[in-house]
Amino acid sequence: MKMVSNLERPFVQQIRHTLESVGNRKMYILMAIFFLASTFFLSQAVLFDAAVPFFLPIWALAQARFRKHLIYVFIGGMAGGAFLGLGQAVIYLLQLLLFNVVSKHPLTRKSIPLTVAGTIIVVQVLWQFIMYSGQPPVNVQLTIGFEAILALFMTFFLFVAFPHRERIFLANGRRSGLGLFVSSALWRQREWGI
Repeated sequence: MKMVSNLERPFVQQIRHTLESVGNRKMYILMAIFFLASTFFLSQAVLFDAAVPFFLPIWALAQARFRKHLIYVFIGGMAGGAFLGLGQAVIYLLQLLLFNVVSKHPLTRKSIPLTVAGTIIVVQVLWQFIMYSGQPPVNVQLTIGFEAILALFMTFFLFVAFPHRERIFLANGRRSGLGLFVSSALWRQREWGI
């Protein structure tokens, strides 16, 4: 009888290890689909006849906390931007390149929301100066400012709403982290009176 129980333990451990690896793979696939779909649809968002700058805040979040999913953010964002037009996809690509160059410096790494907003301002101002031969209308300049402010708040919100992957799905080694995350979000909502 002792021999059978000793033989069963490695087998049970092997099954448990297999189930955990399948669970981890499933979580990776779900996060990849989430990032791909969310960046695809959010990069197509248009508000008051202007593209809403949601691609770069999602990229900043993925770069800081979900590095394995950067390719899905890139594919979704570029595909969504291309649906708005080739120019929008080029703007997203320029913003992405500038953000990656600028965010390598320690000073800009301290405040990611400000870095995102500054990147959007620089790229949009240069793009609009080229499009309007150096004299963009006032409403275009205001739109650039509103885009930067919206991107700043969106980046801040994303970093508050999406903690590191381990904190979302695993709290104290148990799979109750997502429940804690949802309940804390509901508590914050009630606290703020939303």
